Amino acid sequence: MTELGFLAVDDRGMLSIINLEKLLNQWAGRYNIGDNKSLKFFDYIQKMPDAKEKIIERIKRSKNTDYLITGHSAARLYNLSISNADRLHIYALTNDVRKIENDLGLIEVDYDSGITVIDPKHRNSIIKAQGIEEKKYIVDLIQLYLDCRALNDRGYEQAEEIMELLIKA
Repeated sequence: MTELGFLAVDDRGMLSIINLEKLLNQWAGRYNIGDNKSLKFFDYIQKMPDAKEKIIERIKRSKNTDYLITGHSAARLYNLSISNADRLHIYALTNDVRKIENDLGLIEVDYDSGITVIDPKHRNSIIKAQGIEEKKYIVDLIQLYLDCRALNDRGYEQAEEIMELLIKA
């Protein structure tokens, strides 16, 4: 990592990131959100105008930390809105479909829908927003950046805004 110009070693032997943007661009090139298992749930968004917001509110109010919002919906919770994609992406740190259905009031379906629940391949790599108590229901900013870069509907542009306004800030 030091040879690639991402990290530096100081006089005490401690590593520090010297080029975060370059590191994340490299990481994003290797990251594939499709490596995770995706579960599709009934799209209440089209049936009730504020259904997506109700699901987000349910996650926000819950003491349960099994669900973390990501993608464009999470970016909007930080008041960033490049895309108006009407999709909701949620990491579930449980793979119990019945629990997800009960907790979030959803129904699993076989077709592509507006609500995707992601069962992460590497559970320990999905981290909630650290140090931001009021955002504990959203993935970490780096995970959000990586996920948005992988999404259609102006995801790359959304990721760049996350980099400039949240990560570098």
